[in-house]
Amino acid sequence: NQGMTFADIEYYVEQGLLEPETNKRVREAYRYFIVDEFQDTSGLQFAIIRSLLNKDFSNLFCVGDPKQAIYGFRGGELSVFQNCGKLVPK
Repeated sequence: NQGMTFADIEYYVEQGLLEPETNKRVREAYRYFIVDEFQDTSGLQFAIIRSLLNKDFSNLFCVGDPKQAIYGFRGGELSVFQNCGKLVPK
């Protein structure tokens, strides 16, 4: 199988956003971000989100319940959810 896995796609998105012009184009296309099931977000996924927010966490709305975190096997980290709560304005 020569296809890409979900992990491959995440990796290449993160790498692509390291290119300043690409990052800028995506940031300009999307002003606000809503992330559902945020309790299952991985460190890599959060790095992608952080990159697009350009340090402005007021443009991020997260929905999640730490009691429903079930994707640890896929890289979901409850600590990402908890730490993000300190960055997003109430």
